[in-house]
Amino acid sequence: MVIIASLMFLFTPQHANAEAEPRASGLTAISQPKLLMILPLIVMAWVAVKAFSMPFSFLSLAMVSFVATPMVLLIPKWRNALPPLALLSVASVMLGIMLD
Repeated sequence: MVIIASLMFLFTPQHANAEAEPRASGLTAISQPKLLMILPLIVMAWVAVKAFSMPFSFLSLAMVSFVATPMVLLIPKWRNALPPLALLSVASVMLGIMLD
């Protein structure tokens, strides 16, 4: 592992020239945070469908808050919502364990 990392460090260019590469199309044209947001959005849609199809449970609320956490971390303006989201996660898991 260390050998592979050392070889990558030695053979990768130190300064990448953005003008040398043409603009990519498709998924490679999307910025990294937006690309990373695709999977949590898909999972959140699936969780929403599952949550609305079954009766309310605190564990389903915890499931929603666990999926919302990476989305909050990916958007810098939303990072101040992380402590309330963590509190919601902990409270819903505790209530789900105690009441179910």
